[in-house]
Amino acid sequence: MFDVITIGGATRDIIFVTNLARLIKGKRLTEQMLLGFEYGAKIKGNVVYFALGGGANNVSVGLSRLGLKTAACACVGKDTDGLNIWGNLEAEKVDTILVQQSENLRTGFSFIVTHKKSREHVIFAFTGANQELKLVHPPKFSEGKLGRAGYNPQIADTKWMYVTSLAGRWQKNLAEIVKIVKENNINLGFNPGVKQLKTGWKGLKKILEVTKILALNQDEAIELVLSHENLSSQEPKNLIKTLLGWGPKIVIVTQGKDGAYVGDKESIYHSPASSPERVDTTGAGDSFGSGFLGGYIATGDIKEALKWGIANSGNVVGFYGAQEKLLTKKETKKKIKEIEIKSI
Repeated sequence: MFDVITIGGATRDIIFVTNLARLIKGKRLTEQMLLGFEYGAKIKGNVVYFALGGGANNVSVGLSRLGLKTAACACVGKDTDGLNIWGNLEAEKVDTILVQQSENLRTGFSFIVTHKKSREHVIFAFTGANQELKLVHPPKFSEGKLGRAGYNPQIADTKWMYVTSLAGRWQKNLAEIVKIVKENNINLGFNPGVKQLKTGWKGLKKILEVTKILALNQDEAIELVLSHENLSSQEPKNLIKTLLGWGPKIVIVTQGKDGAYVGDKESIYHSPASSPERVDTTGAGDSFGSGFLGGYIATGDIKEALKWGIANSGNVVGFYGAQEKLLTKKETKKKIKEIEIKSI
């Protein structure tokens, strides 16, 4: 049995760092800052990094480094990038039995523009093979290896699922995840992507009702709350209280350089960010998610898990790439000694 199966994207990332972008103040609650370039300009980069990314990919590697038995459920193309992702997962001791290959589409790709001064970024994403991810009758497996419920038995052989951004037939996949979680008494962590959030409370109602841990950044939390009711306050504690009423047992709201909040029915805690210098925020959410979940599995305490999440994300944003400096369990235990948590 796996400790965690991660479900979602796997991509090749190119990180383009430049100081020629302009930061523009947005006019909407969910678009508070924009990154802009002049029409027709030729933008030169300070440096370029090649890395691997995608939610299922990043989180599975992060959890494996924390000592958990992990598998990734993702879809890659039959190309060099797909082979690199597959090989990296195996090197990181992540089980690849649930990794699928598309016959038609190339591996997903992200071009990430990072503003050198602010360290913030914009991601241009091509979903590619991620569109063909299937939980029901995955193409890699024959009918004889499928369970009676229609999905490969391996997908249910886990204590936790952690679901990240989904593409393609994602509505069917979410419905299947809800079914699998209920039938097998699996704990669910959910970090919805752009397409999922656009459907709002109505589209996510059923999965939120079976979610143990819901992880969002502040803009995402605001967007989700506004999809169902008026927003009385943008304060994270109010967002958390509202979202807890929709079914999740634990809600996380991250705030980038201002740290993160986490709450359940009994308590809400906050921790400032721990990174002394942010270099690249790519993968910060995934590194926080893997750290928090790893900490929660290890301790069963949201206050301690928050320290693990802050430590992991704080370390990753000090370097380029989403996986480069994900922490081991030993490194995490050392770093959390420096982290202070406040009750809200």
